[in-house]
Amino acid sequence: MLTQESRLVNLNTTQINKKSKNNNYNNFIKCPHCSQSHSLYKCESFRILSIENRIKKANDYNVCLNCLRFGHTAKQCKLSHCKYCKTKHNTLLHLESTEPKQSSKPWLSASPSASNVMLSATSMQLATSAHVLLSTAMVNVISATGKKYAARLLLDNGSTANFITQSLSEKLGLSLSGASTKRGSEAWIPGPHQG
Repeated sequence: MLTQESRLVNLNTTQINKKSKNNNYNNFIKCPHCSQSHSLYKCESFRILSIENRIKKANDYNVCLNCLRFGHTAKQCKLSHCKYCKTKHNTLLHLESTEPKQSSKPWLSASPSASNVMLSATSMQLATSAHVLLSTAMVNVISATGKKYAARLLLDNGSTANFITQSLSEKLGLSLSGASTKRGSEAWIPGPHQG
């Protein structure tokens, strides 16, 4: 009976020692960003940085880019991966790979079936090389004289500018005075535009 109690006491002591060792380990952690006693991935002042700045700081601190701890690299890291893209970096360091990049060709002409309509002020290329489809609508537009003209509208709720072809603008009798315009590929951009 005494030996059984002795084993239980030894077992409990071992468990307490393991817990206290873990607690001591956590007490010795010093955040490289703010010098407080927590891990970098828990640091609020690190978390509020932009993703680009977090990546730069993590590289500067020479921590594993997967778990944000010292002593090994992401390639050697045994912990999980980014929850968004499943690669070996911390989710706090995830950059969207589909962020649009500005094209060197700012004017994108329309398809042959709607060759007189300007689709967009800037051509956007996605890193994934996927195509972006935008909605269009055929409408009847009434000119200042009351005449109807068929026109195709591009429905882009993310656009910051409005476009119209020069020929449709002339047919409708639109006045472009007082509006800055930029001409490119036979398209006019009425309204405030910095060129």
